[in-house]
Amino acid sequence: LSLPQKLNMEILDKLQPADLFALAEIPVHGTLSALEHQTIFRCTMTDSQILLADLCHRHLLCSQPGEPGGVEAYQLQPVLAPFITAHLYKKNMLY
Repeated sequence: LSLPQKLNMEILDKLQPADLFALAEIPVHGTLSALEHQTIFRCTMTDSQILLADLCHRHLLCSQPGEPGGVEAYQLQPVLAPFITAHLYKKNMLY
């Protein structure tokens, strides 16, 4: 199994700013839970859960179950992480 010579990352150009800002927080923190997202972006828990689940459904994030009774956290898909972070740097969303 090998990666194609060039990945089609057009999906990143089609994301809303809220999605991109959420993605940008993950390299800073390592992971991001819905509770952390809610606190950082001052939105409802439902909105945070929907946004993170949508990014996971698009295969940009993968979920990590928390400790028993803990909170589920999300991280960038390991294979796509370099492409996502490069895109965020180009958009001046990461420094």
